[in-house]
Amino acid sequence: MVKLIRDAAADWWEKGANPGGGLAMNDGVSACVAVLRSVLEDLEQQGKKLLDFDGEDLFTLARKYGVALADYLGSLSESERLKFRELRGIQGITARTRRCQKAIRDRYLEFNPEGLEKFLEEEKAQTNTRSKEIIDRIERTLQKVVLEELKREFGEDESEWWMEGVPKLVRVEVGKRYEDDDGKRGGKEHYFDLIHYRKIATEHWNIFKDLLGFGKPSTSKERATSWMNDVNEKRKIVSHASSAISLSLEDLAQLQEYEKVPVISRSPESAQRKFSVSLPCSEWINHSR
Repeated sequence: MVKLIRDAAADWWEKGANPGGGLAMNDGVSACVAVLRSVLEDLEQQGKKLLDFDGEDLFTLARKYGVALADYLGSLSESERLKFRELRGIQGITARTRRCQKAIRDRYLEFNPEGLEKFLEEEKAQTNTRSKEIIDRIERTLQKVVLEELKREFGEDESEWWMEGVPKLVRVEVGKRYEDDDGKRGGKEHYFDLIHYRKIATEHWNIFKDLLGFGKPSTSKERATSWMNDVNEKRKIVSHASSAISLSLEDLAQLQEYEKVPVISRSPESAQRKFSVSLPCSEWINHSR
């Protein structure tokens, strides 16, 4: 079985503990062994009497699962390999093992090792929680920065920043929300949504380009601010705990990318987070086929 994995990811395997490696290191091998052990245990659960098989027949019986595991590991990109390597210790080996088990089950539905479903459910809940934290942080930063820039450019008085800096359609919508709520949250600035910040940014792109643009400098303002629409859609999902829909690890990774937007990455919250919060062991991309 090890040969299947080594052949499928030869370049990764041969790098050992060197940069770009990690698969052939202790934790990587331990995870592979744990997966193959779970394959044998699952075959027993399926009613196979493994003691009745000789070594060659047992290999034939388990081979398809080994191939699925090898294909999965061989398909990981450089960044995904790095995330795989970053999963260390007992928790890291467990996370590696479960991700590999899921890749096998995605191909063979009868494969259902004990504990996998519980792990995936817990991971899903954790992903939504982490995503909501990032979205809330982004929204707070946008509210602060957009308001500061409008006041700096047009004036502190509401008749200035509100009337001159906020597009009319946004003023109408936000104003209605403010009136309907009798202003209980505070000033009108507390009734903006993420999509409103995008409209303000594109209206005054000369002010916000270097603060809120995501992507290459030559990217159009529509594309450079489209990330706010994506964050808004993800916010709708994580804001409803009873929803059957959840964000994926890919969604979480994309939100983490959005934190690289200049004004977000420079915010005090983001700076503090870099030193006070460690990345949960399960946060890496599921690239299973």
